[in-house]
Amino acid sequence: MKFLYPEFLWALVAIAIPIIIHLFSFRRFKKVKFSNVRMIKEVKEETQSKRNLKHLLILLSRILAISALVFAFAQPFIPADHVENIAGQKAISIYVDNSFSMDALNSEGNLLQQSKDKAVAIANSYEQSDLFQILTNDFEGRHQRLFNREEFIEQVNEIEISANTKKIAEVISRQQDILLDSDALGKRAFLISDFQKTAIGSEKVSPDSLIRYNFIPIEANKSPNVYIDSLWFESPVRQLNQNEKLTVRVINDSDENLENLSLNLTINGVQKAISSLDIQAGTAADTSLYFRNSESGIMAGEVSIDDYPIVYDDQFYFSFEVKEKINVLIISEDENANYPLKVFSDDDLFEVKTFLENRIDYAQFDEVDFIIVNKLNSMSSGLIQELNKFCTNGGSLLHLPGLNLDLKSTNEMLLNLGANALSEKTSNSLKVSDILLENPLFSGVFDKIPKNVNLPSVDQFYPIKKRNKSSEQVLLSMQDGSSFLSAYDSGQGKVYSCAAAPDDSFSNFQKHALFVTVLLRMAELSQKQGKLFFTIGKDNFTDEIKAESMGESVIHMIDPLTSYDVIPERGMNGNKTAYFFQNQIQTAANYEVKQNEEKIGSISFNYARDESDLSYYENADLEEKIKASGIQKFQIINKNTKDLSNSIENLSEGTQYWKYFVLLALLMLAIEIILIRIHI
Repeated sequence: MKFLYPEFLWALVAIAIPIIIHLFSFRRFKKVKFSNVRMIKEVKEETQSKRNLKHLLILLSRILAISALVFAFAQPFIPADHVENIAGQKAISIYVDNSFSMDALNSEGNLLQQSKDKAVAIANSYEQSDLFQILTNDFEGRHQRLFNREEFIEQVNEIEISANTKKIAEVISRQQDILLDSDALGKRAFLISDFQKTAIGSEKVSPDSLIRYNFIPIEANKSPNVYIDSLWFESPVRQLNQNEKLTVRVINDSDENLENLSLNLTINGVQKAISSLDIQAGTAADTSLYFRNSESGIMAGEVSIDDYPIVYDDQFYFSFEVKEKINVLIISEDENANYPLKVFSDDDLFEVKTFLENRIDYAQFDEVDFIIVNKLNSMSSGLIQELNKFCTNGGSLLHLPGLNLDLKSTNEMLLNLGANALSEKTSNSLKVSDILLENPLFSGVFDKIPKNVNLPSVDQFYPIKKRNKSSEQVLLSMQDGSSFLSAYDSGQGKVYSCAAAPDDSFSNFQKHALFVTVLLRMAELSQKQGKLFFTIGKDNFTDEIKAESMGESVIHMIDPLTSYDVIPERGMNGNKTAYFFQNQIQTAANYEVKQNEEKIGSISFNYARDESDLSYYENADLEEKIKASGIQKFQIINKNTKDLSNSIENLSEGTQYWKYFVLLALLMLAIEIILIRIHI
C-alpha cells in the first residue's frame, strides 16, 4: 500500500491528545459524608472495573477515529501494475472515434453516443481542477488545446459522424503533442473506439513514459457489407470515339455468397453500362463495364450497387477528360526534316504545329501534349530551360538527334531531363533485335515478336550511355545489347531518346512501320490524365486544375446536387500551382471546378474504404497488436465494464481506500458518542 499524500501521516502525533486526557483525569470529586459506607464501598468496587473498561473503549475509539482521518487525508491506495500515482493537476486527452463504423448499433444503442457518454464519465471521474483535450478523426484546430471540464463536455456533445479516418499511431502522436506541452504532472491518454482491424496498421508508435495509455473498446454488432473498393481503366488514355473498359473491384465482407449483384455506370448523369457479378463470401471480385467515348469534354462518372444496411460505400465517383485533339509540336532544324510530320498529317485526332529552331514560340508549350525535337544539332540554353519546364509539368518529349551533334549542349538537355547522355557517333551495322513488349507504348500492338520479323537496321548511331541512378527503360535494343530507343521519367512527364538520327545515312527506322507505331503511341500516351478520384481525409490538394490567372478570380469546387461550394486555398506544390482543400470536403460526390462561372474541370471524392471492413479486435488480440505497435505500458478497460469511473480509478490510479477510512472515522466517532452516553 502507498499514500498519495504521505506528508499527512505526521498528523498521527495527534493520537497523543486522547492518551494524555486519559492518563490525567481533570475531573474534581466532591466529598460526601455517610454514617455507614460499607454498602457504598461494595458498589464502588463493583462499578470501578466497568468504568475503566468504558474509558479504555472511548480512548480506543478516539485513537482509531483520529488515525482513520489521518489515513483518509493521506489517501492510501494499492497501485495498478506499472502505474505510479502522481499528486497534483492532471492533463487528460480523450480520443473519440467518430468514423462511419461508429454510426452502427449494439444492444445499448448508437456506438458514437456511447463513446461520448464514456468520455464525459471519464472527465467526471477526475478533479474539477484537471484539464482535458478532446480529439476526433477530424483533428480540428479547436481541439488542439486543453479545456476545463465544462468546456470539454460542451465539445464532446458537438461530436458528429465524420468521413475522416485516422490510424491509432496518428491519434497517439497527436495526443502526445498536446500532453507533453502541458505543465501538469499527471498525463493520461484515453482512446475510445470500436478498434476495427484496419485502424491499427503496421506503423510503430513512440510512446512517452510520462503518459498513461488507456484503451476502451466499444463492441459493435457484426453487420454484413458489400462495397465498391476501387476502379481503373484498362487503357492509360481517354480518346474520342474510343471503346473503354472500366474494371470495378467489389468486396463481399459477409458470410453469404452473392449472386447477380447489379452494378450501374452513369457518366454525366446518363446511364452508360450495367453489369452483374457473383461474389463468394469474404472475397473480392473484379468485373468490367464497357462504354464508348462518344463525345469530348469533362466527364463525371459514378458506379453504384445496392446494399443494405451500410450504404455509404455503395457509390464510387470518378472523373476524366476526353480531348477532341492531341496537340503535337515539332521543332526542326530545317523544313526538309519532315518524317515526324508525315506520321500525324493524315490523322484528324492530332493537331500538329511546327517550328524552326530559330523561330520557337515558347508560349505554345503550355498548349501542347507532345514535343518532338527533330534533328537539332545544338540546343540553346533557353530551349533547354523550357523543355525542362514542359516535362516537369507533365509533357512528353521525343529527342531525335541531328546528323552532327554538339554533344555538350545536347547532353546538357538530356541530363537536365533525367535522361542518359549520348556518346560520340559510331559506325556499326546492327539491327534492332528486341522490343520491350510489357511497356504501355506497345500495349495492344504486339502479342509476341515473330521469329522472322523485319526490324529496323542501323548503320551509325550515338551510343546511349548507362547510369546507375537513371530511370531508363530500354524500349528497343540492338544486337550488341545497346539501346536504340529509351524512355525516362522526367518530373510528371516522359522523355524518349533515340540513338539514331531520322536519316537514311543512320538507319531505316524513319521509313519502318514501327516508327509510325511508336510516334502515334507516344502522342496518345502524352495526354495529361489526372487522378480518377481523391479520397476524403487522405488527399488534401491537387495540382491538376488548369486555371487561368485572372486577377482576383478564384476557383470554386461545387457539388451540383447540393450546391455546396468550396473555395480551395491556392499555393505551390514544388514548382506547380496547387489548390488545397484540406478538410473542407466531407461528402463523397463529383464536384464541378469553376472559374468565373465557367466549368473548367471535375474532381471526384470518395469516402475512405478503411471503414468498410467491419472486422474488430477482441481484447486479447487488441493487446497483442498494441504491444506490437511499440506500447508496452497500457490498460485495456473491458468493453463490458458498467462502472467506468470506478474502472478508471482502479486501472489508472490503483485501488483507493480513503473512502473506507472516512467511514471508519465516522463509525469510531459514533461509537465514542454511544459509549459516553451509556451510564455504568
